Amino acid sequence: FVETLGVCGSLAYISKPGSFSCGTCDINNDGRQDLYLIYSEMGPQIFFNRGFRTFGFCIELCANFETVLENGDKGEQAGTVADFDGDGAQDLALALLNGEIWVIFRSEEDHKLHALVELPLGSQYAGPVVVRGWREKRSLGAWNVCAGGDKAFFGVTEPGPCRIEWQFPGGTRQSKEITVEDKPARILLK
Repeated sequence: FVETLGVCGSLAYISKPGSFSCGTCDINNDGRQDLYLIYSEMGPQIFFNRGFRTFGFCIELCANFETVLENGDKGEQAGTVADFDGDGAQDLALALLNGEIWVIFRSEEDHKLHALVELPLGSQYAGPVVVRGWREKRSLGAWNVCAGGDKAFFGVTEPGPCRIEWQFPGGTRQSKEITVEDKPARILLK
């Protein structure tokens, strides 16, 4: 094991001890997996992936938590990032210490190009199924997809083709070529 926190950018000197939850997301739709940290004694922190093994702090987004959320800077009980309104962009949901649930939705002008891969309820497999996205030789990341739950989210910066790959338990690897254009490309795994 080699400790790499010291060379991972802003995450090394801005993140605070005491985070009780963290997860990956693609908060800026660039196709790289970003990171969010949830704290019980302060507001959440979100870091964007710079693409070369380092993370930058989403200062504009995190600075607004105090003004957008009443008591949002005091801490949370839980939090997650997902597409809550079905528009394809990832939103942030927080359960505050006082019991309130807040969802910060991405605005229409924030939408960029992306593919969303889902495993529908009632599917033969409940999941998780690992789904990978590719643009030519560049990996867009890997996500665990569950029936009716977690989805794979692959952001891209320009329209064009992408390849989605997955493999069901005991099955062969499958792939699908898609074209991401002016709206979310949605894929249901069957």
